[in-house]
Amino acid sequence: MRGKLMTLRRAAVTPDPRKLLVVDDNPENRDSLSLRLARCGYQVEIAENGTQALAKINQAHYDLVLLDQMMPGMSGLDLLRLLRATYSPSQLPVIMMSALDDSEAIVDAFSQGANDYVVKPLDMPVMDARIQTQLSRSHDDRQNRLLDSLTGLGNRTMFLSHLEETLARHRPGKSLAVLLLDLDGFQLLNDDLGYQAGDQALIEAVARFRQAITESAIHPPPVLARVGADEFALLIEAAPAEQAEALAKTLLSCLSRPFRLENSRVSISACAGIALSTSPQAIAAELLRDARVAMFQARQEGRN
Repeated sequence: MRGKLMTLRRAAVTPDPRKLLVVDDNPENRDSLSLRLARCGYQVEIAENGTQALAKINQAHYDLVLLDQMMPGMSGLDLLRLLRATYSPSQLPVIMMSALDDSEAIVDAFSQGANDYVVKPLDMPVMDARIQTQLSRSHDDRQNRLLDSLTGLGNRTMFLSHLEETLARHRPGKSLAVLLLDLDGFQLLNDDLGYQAGDQALIEAVARFRQAITESAIHPPPVLARVGADEFALLIEAAPAEQAEALAKTLLSCLSRPFRLENSRVSISACAGIALSTSPQAIAAELLRDARVAMFQARQEGRN
């Protein structure tokens, strides 16, 4: 089967895990907690007040904030309100710390978006367990937002994030390829056989793509993601144009075997486009856009 594809060439055009911010106006409390957290294996930074903490959070990534509720000037609750205007509880977990052990103070903290509430003096094993719980929940929530529930692949957001990270460490002169593959007439399939059949087709197509990628023996293995209803993207690192084009043709060919959907034999084809870059200054979204332009050019030459 002869696949249609077009290639565009683009010329030169992790956050640290378990990174915590301790916010407390009391130097003794702040330094003591930071030292104990560091002994537990966390990377720790400190802020003396809410203003300093807000500036740090705007400039760097933190996995969790430990926030003193009672501080002069900008209180912990004031800072928490500002943070929740930008960050959800899963994006930036906040554990409120306070010497107050009354229900009103606790309710205030949770009502403003705190993930948890601990009372001073702190029990370090309990504090560590609470931190681990919030970090785990935050990670799980982020993963759920970045995965396609039908195929289990990463979604567009995850793909672009991975592409940005790859570009950040990409060496000049080394070729990198983004391949976009779009199924032909997929909406018609949904209209004729129903969305359940369409879902079955997508799951089967992904299984075929995965097998083809494994058999290609490309190293490192290309990253496959579902970036649209019937669109799939691949990131191929250190890939010369010939290797990217060969994989694109293989992926197109693996669809040639008919699909069995709702007791029917259905033929599904696709078009593919590739964007190549040798520049670490390339922009992830632009590479994906260029791959889509190349794919549209391939489609103008006909299906498949």
